[in-house]
Amino acid sequence: MRQILEKMIEIAQDAGTYIKDHREFKVTEKTDAANIVTTMDTEVQDMILKRLAGVLPEAKVIAEENEFNDYDDGYVWVVDPIDATTN
Repeated sequence: MRQILEKMIEIAQDAGTYIKDHREFKVTEKTDAANIVTTMDTEVQDMILKRLAGVLPEAKVIAEENEFNDYDDGYVWVVDPIDATTN
């Protein structure tokens, strides 16, 4: 478990660095003007999910920016890379 935690921390730090270093992004609406997503949201989420798949391949995923809401018993990654986009 310690190795998994260390990889999670590394992935989170790398995601934060990516966000900090890439400030250009576009904003689009998901369902209406109050429900938006940025290209940064989806890029970082994809990056995180690819890396997490290598850490714990059997884990299911709940991810905000797409339809990855596949979970049942067992390990589940919950990913929302940039929380509170509209706040």
